[in-house]
Amino acid sequence: MDKKKIFLVNPSMEELYENAFVRDSVPNYPPLNLTTIAGGLLDDKHECRIIDLNVISQEKMYEELEKSVQSFKPDVVGITFTSALYSQCMRTISIVKDILPNALIIAGGAHASSDAVTTLKDTKIDIAVMGEGDFTIQEILSNRPLKSIEGIAYKEDGQVVINPQRPFLKDLDTLP
Repeated sequence: MDKKKIFLVNPSMEELYENAFVRDSVPNYPPLNLTTIAGGLLDDKHECRIIDLNVISQEKMYEELEKSVQSFKPDVVGITFTSALYSQCMRTISIVKDILPNALIIAGGAHASSDAVTTLKDTKIDIAVMGEGDFTIQEILSNRPLKSIEGIAYKEDGQVVINPQRPFLKDLDTLP
């Protein structure tokens, strides 16, 4: 297996809720989903970094994202997002692709899980992870044929291919 540089992105909720009355009640917590994914990637000897845009001021977050991508030069960028963060996700991916046009873009989270076709269609996203991505991303990076990986959707010959769902993880102790 080729060792890769993977950059995981947690979008900012601040931009979404900046003018909302509920902005002070929006939970802000570390991206545990990305840390468990990173743990498995590190076990596989990949180099992995996480950027949490929630902890960067809104005025500087895209500038910091750009600097991080330029300095790390990842082979793969993973981003988790909800439907409400769709436009921020697309802007993030556009920044990455402007710097690294050949980077593999993998999207996960609630939006990709609930609507993989829209996640991939007419976007620069290469693979959508549906459901839990903890072991899915490891399988993607193992160079297995995409058609053999449960829980993903991907583009092939201009069409979106949706693979069977991956069963839910039953034993959380198997996570890194």
